[in-house]
Amino acid sequence: MPERAHTVRQITLFFTAGFALVTLLLGAGAYLLGADVVREQLDAQIVAETRALRTVAEEGGRPALVDALRRRDDRGVNSFGYLLTTADGRTLGGELVTEPLAEGWHDIRFRDPDGEGHPARSLVTRLPGGERLTIAMESDLPVQLRNRLLFLFALGLALLVAIAVAASALFGRTIIGRLNTINRIATAISRGQLDARIPVSRQNDEFDKLAATLNDMLDRNAAHIVNLRRVSSDVAHELRTPIMRLRLRMEQSLADAGEGTAEAAAIERSIADIDSILSLFAALLRIAEVEAGGLRAYFRPVALTATVEALAESYALAAEDGRRTLVTRLEPGITVNGDRDLLAQIVVNLLENALRYTPPGARITLSLAAGGTASAPMVELTIADDGPGIPAADRARALQPFERMSSGGGGHGLGLSLVAAIVASHGGTIELADNTPGLLVRIILPRVPATPTDS
Repeated sequence: MPERAHTVRQITLFFTAGFALVTLLLGAGAYLLGADVVREQLDAQIVAETRALRTVAEEGGRPALVDALRRRDDRGVNSFGYLLTTADGRTLGGELVTEPLAEGWHDIRFRDPDGEGHPARSLVTRLPGGERLTIAMESDLPVQLRNRLLFLFALGLALLVAIAVAASALFGRTIIGRLNTINRIATAISRGQLDARIPVSRQNDEFDKLAATLNDMLDRNAAHIVNLRRVSSDVAHELRTPIMRLRLRMEQSLADAGEGTAEAAAIERSIADIDSILSLFAALLRIAEVEAGGLRAYFRPVALTATVEALAESYALAAEDGRRTLVTRLEPGITVNGDRDLLAQIVVNLLENALRYTPPGARITLSLAAGGTASAPMVELTIADDGPGIPAADRARALQPFERMSSGGGGHGLGLSLVAAIVASHGGTIELADNTPGLLVRIILPRVPATPTDS
C-alpha cells in the first residue's frame, strides 16, 4: 500500500482553508456594508419625513401638524409611526406607542394595535413651539432581508467550501497517484529492476514530460551501467585465462623444486596469491551477473526454511570447532520466489563473516520468520552475533565492494556487497543494525505461499 502523501494533502487543505477564509471575509464585509446601507436608507427616509412635517408645523402651527399626523395614521398603509408630545410628555397627536425618548436617534420597539412589538428606527425632533415630534419606521423588512442574505451567503459559502474540498481532493488524488507511480518505479529500480520505466500517458502534461525526461535519464544510466559491467566482466574473463596459465606453470615449478625447499615455499605462497586473485575475479563476475538482473527470469518458489536449516546444520560443527555457539530459530514452511543457490549464498556469506569476525565464545543467532501483511507478505532473515560489530557510521560503507571493516579477517571486502546485490535482485532490503553488543543483519524478502518446487 503506497504511503500517504502528506505534503500534497497539506497544500490542498491550505488552499481550501485560504479560499474559505477569503470568501468568509468578503461575505462578512458585504453583510456589514449592506447593514450600513440599509440603516442609511432608513435614516434618510425618516429625515425626509421629519423635514416635511416640520415644514407643516412652521407654516400651519400645531393644529395643522396634528391634522397631518391624523391623516397619515388614517391611511393604514403608511410605514411610519408618529408621536407628537408636549415638552412635559403629554400626547398631542399620532398613534405611535413608545416610551418617552430624548432628542436624537433611537432603536426602539413599538407596539401595534394588536399589542405586538416591532423593531423600529426613530428620530426625536424638538419643534419651534417646544413640542417633540417622534417619527419611527419599522426595520422588520430590512432585518428580514439581511437575515435572508446572511442565510444565502452561509449556504453559498458551504457549497463553495464543499466544491473546493471536492476539487482539492480530486487534485490531491491525481497528484498523489502520479507521484506514487514515480515512487513505485524508483523503488523498483533501487531494488535492481533497472529496466523499469515510468509510464507516459497521452495527455502530454507536465507529469508526462517529467516522466519522459526521467525515462531518458534512466535509459542513459542503464546503458552506462551495462557498459561498465560488460567491461568489468570482459576484463575479469580476459585476465582469468593468463592467470590460470601462470598458476599451472607455478604448479609445475613447485613439482620441479622438490618438497621442503625454500624455493618450494615461495612458489606455494605465490600460488596462494594467485588463488586469491582468481577468487576475487569469481566474486566480481558473480556480482556483475546478479546485478545484471538476467537471473530473475529463472526464479521459482524456494523452500527457504529447508535451505537455511540445511546450511545451519553444516555450519554448526564449524562453529563448535571455533568455540562459538550457533543458535537457530527457524519458522517452518516459509517459501520465497528466487534462486536457491543465490539465497544459500546469502546465508553462507553471513555465517562465514560471523564466524570469521567474532571471538571464541561468541553466540551467533540465525532466525527466519514470516511477517508483513496479507496484501504484502514478507519474510525476515536475521543473523546476529555478540562480537565487536560495525560502527554505525561505517555500516552503509560495509555494503560497498572492497570495503573491509577489519584488516585481520582476510578476504577482498566483497562478501556483504554480494549479499546486498542478491537481496536487491530478489526485491528485498538489507539492514545492518546494532545487536548491543555485536552486529545484526536483517534481510526482508517478499514471501509467497508455501508450494515449493525446489528444496
